Amino acid sequence: MPIDIREFMRRNPYPGRVIGFRSEGRGRLEGLVVLTGRSRASKARVLDPTRDGNVVVRARSTEDGPHDELRHYPAVIADHHGIVIANGDHSVPLHGALADGRLDSRIAATRYEPDPPINTPRISVALELHTQRIIASINAAATGDRDAPPVRVRLDTQAGDVNNWIMFSTYQSDGVTIEPNHQFTPVAFTTADPVAEAWDAVDPRYRVAAAGITFDNGAAVAREVSGRVG
Repeated sequence: MPIDIREFMRRNPYPGRVIGFRSEGRGRLEGLVVLTGRSRASKARVLDPTRDGNVVVRARSTEDGPHDELRHYPAVIADHHGIVIANGDHSVPLHGALADGRLDSRIAATRYEPDPPINTPRISVALELHTQRIIASINAAATGDRDAPPVRVRLDTQAGDVNNWIMFSTYQSDGVTIEPNHQFTPVAFTTADPVAEAWDAVDPRYRVAAAGITFDNGAAVAREVSGRVG
């Protein structure tokens, strides 16, 4: 049974980066991405919906400094091949794999992020239009050893078969103790604006940014709601 989005966030007040998705028909996927943070650097981030050939929602830092792959990456890439929502720059090879039929091998080759001691999981959801497959994946560390092979968890379904939202996050954390999260959770929303509802459900201490995207057989619309005060 799905749980309420507020209960989802209550159980995990500092979830790190969150992805949610559902599909109401063939070729359709509604998704959201939420960023949370504790440190000043983690909080100095935004999600920018842009269009440059593809529809892209880019995560970036608002601070000056060198490129940081943990804070600068395309969080959403969508085009006529399908859509990828991810928490890092693995979104780029996963999106490329939508066109060449190598999505499974690309997911299998993805490793967790190089940020010990946590070793943040790489999470993603992809809709491959030509097969109508939706694959959500978590590539996480089993230990604090950055050279350890990742633990991989997948959720495979067909477009149009996911009626309730599926939510997953990088962390299971109370804000102090942080562990990699390996769970997919069915979630229910009570309003017609799930992105704003998810944003409002996040613990205010950790809110950073949130954005939503609606994908319909190659046409995509992105919306950013960061900066709202709940």
